[in-house]
Amino acid sequence: MDIYNNMVAQNFSTPTFLCVIQENTEEGFRNIMDGPSLGVLTFDMLLPQFCTKLMREPQRNALVSQTKEKGGGGGRTITLSKFCETHKI
Repeated sequence: MDIYNNMVAQNFSTPTFLCVIQENTEEGFRNIMDGPSLGVLTFDMLLPQFCTKLMREPQRNALVSQTKEKGGGGGRTITLSKFCETHKI
């Protein structure tokens, strides 16, 4: 599962975001933005299935690294999901 294959915007961006980018108007951007807190603007940009793959990528890379390590070492690996859980993200 290589998320970097076929890096075409339609494979990872939401259709709404792509339309706004193509329109390239201030009104279009304002229509998709939300301001949950002062100074913070959010908008949907990435498809949920791409986000899922992206969240799995550090864990996959950590597993590959762990299998390549010899002798145990003193390094510590933390997955992105564990980091998010720890920091309440």
